[in-house]
Amino acid sequence: MPPPTLSANEIQKVSKNVSITIGQNSIILSSTVALLYYYMTTFDQEVTYIWRSSNRTLGKWLYLSTRYFNIVATVVYLYASFPITTTNLSVCDSVDMAYWVFTLLGTFCAEGILWLCLYALLQGPRMPQIKWFIAAFLMAYVAPLVTLAAVYRSSFTAILPPRLQDEAVGRCFYGFGQQELWMTGAYLRSAWAAFIMCIAIMTFMKRWRLNPSGRLVSVIRREGASYYLSAAALTLLWAIATLPSVNGMDPYAIFPALRRLLVPIFADRLILKMREISDPQTFATVSALIFDVRDLGDTDDECTHIEGRASGTTESFEMAMR
Repeated sequence: MPPPTLSANEIQKVSKNVSITIGQNSIILSSTVALLYYYMTTFDQEVTYIWRSSNRTLGKWLYLSTRYFNIVATVVYLYASFPITTTNLSVCDSVDMAYWVFTLLGTFCAEGILWLCLYALLQGPRMPQIKWFIAAFLMAYVAPLVTLAAVYRSSFTAILPPRLQDEAVGRCFYGFGQQELWMTGAYLRSAWAAFIMCIAIMTFMKRWRLNPSGRLVSVIRREGASYYLSAAALTLLWAIATLPSVNGMDPYAIFPALRRLLVPIFADRLILKMREISDPQTFATVSALIFDVRDLGDTDDECTHIEGRASGTTESFEMAMR
């Protein structure tokens, strides 16, 4: 039986789909390898500042979960990149589900770090209304987002691909899921991202007002404003790019790849930057939520001390670290 022939339009459509798929895979691969490289080159900081902190702190578990969930997701993706490992549909489904779950967990834990640091910078115990407002918003939006994403992911399965696409991009293809779930989630993601941005700006303005010198650059550099503002802005751009009204804005899925790469990195740098908070009251909150260091021994680091800090503040900082 002769192979089926394709019209010029069909060939053009297949060619376009293959090009987009190859581009998406290349971007995902680049971002995951870059994230893995970052984790490898900062492992010493993890050992020095996180492993020695108390096991009772939420910050430690969010930090480690973000790192190792993303590492597992990277390993799963690299495994799935070899066509020989995806020769049957059940393997395709299992590998893709594992990648989706670990990527989702890594992303949400990274956002959890951002929320924890913003809460600490807002001096949560002194602003209980902020604490309950954030908690209510988390319950109202995170739970539906996760539920919609889970139902959407379970609504499609691996399918046999056309031969031309099979040869060009690999063996795993998936049917279309329930698109209405994805569209509903897009609006929720946009509201969620806008809320993150508002809280980040509010936190930045509050910390700027508390800065004795009133220097904007000093606050940005010292208290990690560039990290949480950049993470919030990137999350907002990613959410906007997924809206149905701008469908086709990002065919190569660049924004999701950047979000998976940069938000964990920004969260990682922010939680370590919290060691430099000079205000003793704020740092007491940071220490209780994130570090609660048991014993630093003789470990010293240039970031542990801030140039120009008064001696009394330094003593308070060191007492909080203990």
